[in-house]
Amino acid sequence: MQCVVVVPNRGTRQKGQTLIEIMVALALAAIIMPATFTAVSVTLTSADRVRDRSVMMELAQSQMESIQGQEFRPHGDYYIIALPEGYAMEIKVRPAASFFYPDGSPAAEIIQRVTITLSSRQSSFTLEGYKVKR
Repeated sequence: MQCVVVVPNRGTRQKGQTLIEIMVALALAAIIMPATFTAVSVTLTSADRVRDRSVMMELAQSQMESIQGQEFRPHGDYYIIALPEGYAMEIKVRPAASFFYPDGSPAAEIIQRVTITLSSRQSSFTLEGYKVKR
């Protein structure tokens, strides 16, 4: 009869995780997750501002093109394009210069300086141009 003695192998690691390993993993997650959410939030806010500025620029350019296509109005009462909700527009029209042409006509009756200011909840955008009587 043979006698066999089984000795546990002390060189292998136990299966499973210890409480300390789990706590370290939770601590790392608690540090990394808020930083990740903050970075995502900042990125989304920045993208929203860029989109808003782009929309305001397109609206201002559309309004300027609309004014350029309208008949010259000495008092500057030009038609305003329809705006999406959340945007407001202000148009200022004033004489561009206070000099006279060689034929004696004042420049104020021929050239107008047009300033279009668009605003939204986040920012504002200003575009300037000229309207010339043809």
